[in-house]
Amino acid sequence: MCPPGTRCPYGLGPFPCPAGFYSPGSSTECIECSHGYYCPENSSVPIPCVPGEACQAPSRSPEACGPGFFAAKGAYNCTVCPAGHFCPSASLFPFECPLGTYSLGAETACHGCPAGFFCPAVNCQTRDLCPTGGYCSDPARFTPCPAGTYNNIPGSSSSSCCKVCPAG
Repeated sequence: MCPPGTRCPYGLGPFPCPAGFYSPGSSTECIECSHGYYCPENSSVPIPCVPGEACQAPSRSPEACGPGFFAAKGAYNCTVCPAGHFCPSASLFPFECPLGTYSLGAETACHGCPAGFFCPAVNCQTRDLCPTGGYCSDPARFTPCPAGTYNNIPGSSSSSCCKVCPAG
């Protein structure tokens, strides 16, 4: 009887299954490892690639995705984390940047919008300069100047930048 992880063609052997193949035992031939799995030499069963790892070839061990990359279960390659998201090491999927933060892509964390800028949506891919006519003390939104006041300086971060309109 041929043991698992080997093949016994024509009653000869056992011969170990090469990397990329497996045998449950009592086999004359080794079975090719399927995509999304890997099989080191002498494998008796295919080993599934786990989320956060890339299985580039059934004959090679999977590689963990580095910071700023992600991979779904059985992925062939790690994928760059898209803008507006962040991906810690060995991520299964990208995580959304919360309101008031942004990411340019391939990031492990989202960046907070600095004073004078705002990030008005979840998954912000860039920070917006606070426009004239108001201020941005909250990193998630633009606040217009109150009625009867104005601000002609972009990038303002305080209500004190709103000046009383001149008479006339």
